[in-house]
Amino acid sequence: MNKLDLNSLVGKDTERVLLVVNALKACAQDKNVEPRSVSQSDFLKWCKSCNSFKNITSEELRNLGGYTTILNIFFPDHQAAPQILKTEAAIAKKATKEVVNRLSFLSAFEELIDRIPRIAIPKKRVHKVLYSNEEALLFLSDLHFGSDIKREDSCFAYGPSEEARSLASVLEQTVEDLSRMPVGKLHLVLAGDIIDGILHDARQAKNMATQVATAIHLLSQFILKLSLYVDELSITALPGNHDRIKSRHHERATFEKWDSYATMIYYAVKKVVEGVHNVTFQIPLTPYAAIPTVAGLLFTTHGDNVFDLGAPTNLIPQK
Repeated sequence: MNKLDLNSLVGKDTERVLLVVNALKACAQDKNVEPRSVSQSDFLKWCKSCNSFKNITSEELRNLGGYTTILNIFFPDHQAAPQILKTEAAIAKKATKEVVNRLSFLSAFEELIDRIPRIAIPKKRVHKVLYSNEEALLFLSDLHFGSDIKREDSCFAYGPSEEARSLASVLEQTVEDLSRMPVGKLHLVLAGDIIDGILHDARQAKNMATQVATAIHLLSQFILKLSLYVDELSITALPGNHDRIKSRHHERATFEKWDSYATMIYYAVKKVVEGVHNVTFQIPLTPYAAIPTVAGLLFTTHGDNVFDLGAPTNLIPQK
């Protein structure tokens, strides 16, 4: 039986349905044919001529689920069974083919993934300074990954390649400096505006997904490489104004500045490098950080909303 047809009769008047079935049987006997051979119009004409079933109407048949539904349930077409099985077999074959294709795709996709180079966690440091009290500071701010500056808008183009080469140049210079001094601990401050964001014009920079992914990838590589050249790498990461989520902070953030794309980026990078034992990673909830160093307490912030020092030249003695 067809499950859909059975559902069509749920809640119907059982006595009236059985009355129609008995009427169909009587009509078919009277006409000396199979019940399925009796059309609805012939059946209704026959019912009108028969006192026992003259109250059966086309409207009642509709209310009982339909003439065809009653035929399919109580007088199934056995000759159609092979065709139904053939159709179901075709459907099963198609489904099997789709599953095979999907498995082939997944296999190919996994093979492709396996070819992508993994970010290797360093196990052995290149430069090792034992028990040195010397510390150094590397301050990075306003990297603005994703700026996507066009040549026609400036005197030069600045895109993904230039961003990667620029950060690699910083790494190269830092490693060269570290090789000339016995630094035991390096403080790395990431002071915000890591990405360019989309603050004014959506066409101004790369989409946010690309900006965030670029920042995570480049910073992870940078920190993993840098960790090879020092005994201890202490990272403090702060948000800027370009990193803000504009739907949360339409203007510069004055509270909960940590709720930004920068925090998402820093957290992802922190998870990437958490297996490197000589790296510590701090992401303060405050818009500033006070970092203890051998020289004293270092106060650092992006500076867009904590305090205003005014023009630096006014603070520097001229005499």
